[in-house]
Amino acid sequence: MKDTAIGFTVNQGENVTIDVYPSVGLGNNYTAVRDGDPAKDAFRWSVTKSAGQQHAVLMYFDFTGAGPGSQYRIVFNGDAAGNEGPFTRYVRYTSPTYQRNYLFPVV
Repeated sequence: MKDTAIGFTVNQGENVTIDVYPSVGLGNNYTAVRDGDPAKDAFRWSVTKSAGQQHAVLMYFDFTGAGPGSQYRIVFNGDAAGNEGPFTRYVRYTSPTYQRNYLFPVV
């Protein structure tokens, strides 16, 4: 996995993990959908698409009742040769709900 301007590039067969860490008192009010299919595990999966295609993970974060400074820390990682992860992103509280779309182009 590599962090690029178009997303996190991955290799076919690479195992991808996404770990989410809510700040204290925030709770686990998040969910994700991979490739538009809610039945697929969006947090742990193997890259099944061919080079030139991509996986997409849409994540939803809920901050209802959260105070200023609340945040989710998201850690992305892979296991292919040349993996440059883990990579960390933050979703910080400024409104009650958030969504983020993360792309995983296959190289």
